[in-house]
Amino acid sequence: MLPKKCGTRIKMCTKVTMDDFLTARHEMGHIQYDMAYATQPYLLRNGANEGFHEAVGEIMSLSAATPHYLKALGLLPPDFYEDSATEINFLLKQALKIVGTLPFTYMLEKWRWMVFKGEIPKEQWMQKWWEMKREIVGVVEPLPHDETYCDPACLFHVAEDYSFIRYYTRTIYQFQFHEALCQAAKHEGPLYKCDISNSTEAGQRLLQMLHLGKSEPWTSALENIVGVKTMDVKPLLNYFEPLLTWLKDQNRNSFVGWSTDWTPYSDQSIKVRISLKSALGEKAYEWNDNEMYLFRSSVAYAMREYFSKVRNETIPFGEEDVRVGDLKPRISFTFFVTSPKNVSDIIPRTEVEEAIRMSRGRINDAFRLDDNSLEFLGIEPTLGPPYEPPVTIWLIIFGVVMGVVVIGIAVLSFTGIRDRRKKNRASTEENPYGSVDLSKGENNSGFQNSDDVQTSF
Repeated sequence: MLPKKCGTRIKMCTKVTMDDFLTARHEMGHIQYDMAYATQPYLLRNGANEGFHEAVGEIMSLSAATPHYLKALGLLPPDFYEDSATEINFLLKQALKIVGTLPFTYMLEKWRWMVFKGEIPKEQWMQKWWEMKREIVGVVEPLPHDETYCDPACLFHVAEDYSFIRYYTRTIYQFQFHEALCQAAKHEGPLYKCDISNSTEAGQRLLQMLHLGKSEPWTSALENIVGVKTMDVKPLLNYFEPLLTWLKDQNRNSFVGWSTDWTPYSDQSIKVRISLKSALGEKAYEWNDNEMYLFRSSVAYAMREYFSKVRNETIPFGEEDVRVGDLKPRISFTFFVTSPKNVSDIIPRTEVEEAIRMSRGRINDAFRLDDNSLEFLGIEPTLGPPYEPPVTIWLIIFGVVMGVVVIGIAVLSFTGIRDRRKKNRASTEENPYGSVDLSKGENNSGFQNSDDVQTSF
């Protein structure tokens, strides 16, 4: 037991608000639980499970939020009147604070468990986080966050490996506890109006469970206070029953749910499709992070050119201002552009399209592509189409080969004719020594020495 002279202190920074008032009551519930199981052995000095500790804190807040309790403290005027509108507003505030967190706590813990089980690879942490948040919570990221971010770790519970499921189960436990204690206090009327703050019977039943600490299974501790061993959401529904009835009437014929494809920047996004294989064939390069950096830089260049030449403004757009999302393996993605001065200021799609048109040739050249292999969907091609010969290439090759053959035949024919003419011309010339009779041994005068002709012996 703690010595009587040993006081308990809570140090927290607060303001005089209703939220901080209820938070203080919540923390006092934790302290009361700690003091109750202080007599247990060291290893058993804890709540029956994680959710129990949080639920005990919330029991105090449920009673402290009632007009009955606030009147008793003098925080509401004596003539305060509760009408139906006041009750609905009170329940709506309670629901937004308590029930509204259930989808997020469930989604966060489910994401953690999937990571631990290896079902979400590290390179898809952020992608899966926001997919689950859209589908389960109905919240979309204000700007696309790629895998260089780690939004879940912004929460202490994720960064420090502190289980978050306690905040989900506590919501169910707290209303089970609250209903059982209100029955012990002999409360009559709606459950949301119950205040157990001055009930000895309710206090004794709660204290019996608190003393157990972790010495009994949580199912036994639950049975000790509510009479059953299983979790049950009926007390929660009983508490909010008037609000549920009102909401059904107000939301009649309204669409329930949300589109998981919608984003605040979808209307300003441009889709890109890139066909490397069809354009470059075997010389196609791999599309990787460096290529994406080049693409974003090229768009940033186009934006600078547009604002400089059309708007007469010098705005230092950078690659970080080109937000890329929905990347597919077959090289398709969407992008939009934000202002360097304010990331929440999205540049209108029409201006981005005009900037792309102005610099389309430069962007294509950077990737060795054309308008057909680097497509900006919704932006018509601005460059002339590549040259296409009027006939197919095999006909051109056939024509060239046939031309060479014809020329070769012509050359050979001309050479043959020329040789025959020379031969004919040589056969018609007269031999000047054909009349010389060589049978008698006379010298061929054609080879006679000139000295022999002039001198005779």
